[in-house]
Amino acid sequence: MRREVFEDAQASAECGAHVESEADHNSLPHYETKFQVRTELSQRFQFTSQTYILMPTRGVPVDVEALPHLLGVPHAYLGVIGSRRRWAVAVQMLEARGVSRAALQRVHAPMGLELNAETPEEIALSILSEIVMLRRHGTGDSMKWLGSPDDAGA
Repeated sequence: MRREVFEDAQASAECGAHVESEADHNSLPHYETKFQVRTELSQRFQFTSQTYILMPTRGVPVDVEALPHLLGVPHAYLGVIGSRRRWAVAVQMLEARGVSRAALQRVHAPMGLELNAETPEEIALSILSEIVMLRRHGTGDSMKWLGSPDDAGA
């Protein structure tokens, strides 16, 4: 299992999220294990409009297999890890299978905010930052500010 998955799960749980993973209990000792990312996932898990789906998958074939099913379930966020090139290849393959461009535009891929993240911890921070921004209706803009106390507001 890639270290990013552990970092995302650990950070998510620390932010108060319920984390479920395809990993075994030994690699994520404090997180519930229920499923594998496969086509039957949408039949085995109750998705709601408050579900945040992260796909830290290892390649385009898994993305192409899982995304058509996951696009059809309720969710607040559906993100796929990887490069822009990898996502472009996946999009071509998904469109060839009949998945609409409109449906694919709902996918956050590559997931995360642009932080020039390199380490697993930075990648996890990038992904969780995007999710918090979307949940809290933030802008992602810098909070840098210089002004008087009277102009500061609440």
